[in-house]
Amino acid sequence: MIKQCLFGLSILFASAGAFAQNYMDGVTSRSCECIQKVPDSETREVKNMQLGLCLLKSFSEDDKAKFKKEFNLDVNNPIRDGRDIGVRLGTRMASVCPDQLIRLSKEAQKENSEARESAVVGTVTKIENSPFVTFVVKDSSNVLHRLAWITRVTSSLDISATYQSYVGKSFGFKFENKDIFDPRISDYRSMKVITEIKQDEMK
Repeated sequence: MIKQCLFGLSILFASAGAFAQNYMDGVTSRSCECIQKVPDSETREVKNMQLGLCLLKSFSEDDKAKFKKEFNLDVNNPIRDGRDIGVRLGTRMASVCPDQLIRLSKEAQKENSEARESAVVGTVTKIENSPFVTFVVKDSSNVLHRLAWITRVTSSLDISATYQSYVGKSFGFKFENKDIFDPRISDYRSMKVITEIKQDEMK
């Protein structure tokens, strides 16, 4: 008798788990279908708003009630619970539509990189070699920029063989602001790290 009761309970819990799984499968599928329609041409702000709407619209009223009961998160209160809802749903979406999430992630990374990247054109007035090779560049407004060569640089020039001859010559530099550990002060400091060098002006 006890074994039969335990067997019955196991079936009941398995059925309940499958039921919960089914409603979340529907929510996940609808979310994936929705984000697939978000165009790449939109700005990052618009895409973020559309993604949030996709997640919210993927829940029916019945789904919202089940989700709140299961996770104690209120889909009708995205200001308070939106982040945790996104984490719960995003984890499931990663196994259903990973290509779409990767696409959006790469776009965000690209936009972040482009937002951080700056450019300057000027004359190299000095080259320092400690702790990193640093080009001191004077632009057209006579403002000095200290640009550090730390990572691999995009360039058609053979920089490693010729950089010592750059003093007095005009170059275009692209750079990113990064926090780099400086062994001289045993701490991090913000530095302009070169990403590209051209001998003509940056386009």
